[in-house]
Amino acid sequence: TTSAMRHGPNCGGELSPYGGVILIRNLFAATGLLDLLDRHFTCARRSVTYTVGHYVQLLLTGMLLGFDRLSHFAGLTGDPVVCHAFGLSRLPHFVSVWRFVVSLRMHQRRQLQKIQRALLAWAWGQDEKQNGYRRRSVTLDFDSTVCTVHGRQHGAKKGYNPKKHGARSYRPLLAFLAETREIVFA
Repeated sequence: TTSAMRHGPNCGGELSPYGGVILIRNLFAATGLLDLLDRHFTCARRSVTYTVGHYVQLLLTGMLLGFDRLSHFAGLTGDPVVCHAFGLSRLPHFVSVWRFVVSLRMHQRRQLQKIQRALLAWAWGQDEKQNGYRRRSVTLDFDSTVCTVHGRQHGAKKGYNPKKHGARSYRPLLAFLAETREIVFA
């Protein structure tokens, strides 16, 4: 194998299925996400290697990549492109990310909501710059989806489920802004 084809537990190779992470990193830089985290988010972390910003960026990156479980982060740990995007030689183990998420409390949720509002204000400002005017009205799209559950979770009922007929499921209602496809309510 050539040096460009090496992949290992340490960030040493050059090939990656996660090349789009560089675009995500650029988005974080353009929005000033790290600055917002430094100013508005407090968290008692003992890690010297990884900051709160690293954990939040990693979580957001995973969401943007379509990960729906923390265990999916295991594939990112030694990926060279992802490590380079975060400026680290190695990313935290997914169990460390899980511990970070579990350690968050209600006041930190409010801090993250404040950061989310600032990011949305930035996005709406970009929309205003691009279109040259401020929107006076928006269109709300309402939809629902089916979330199949296994076992007897509270509130789950048998009902319409196109993939698993007769299975218990939830039917969450969703509201989106049609212009930007933002989730307003879920």
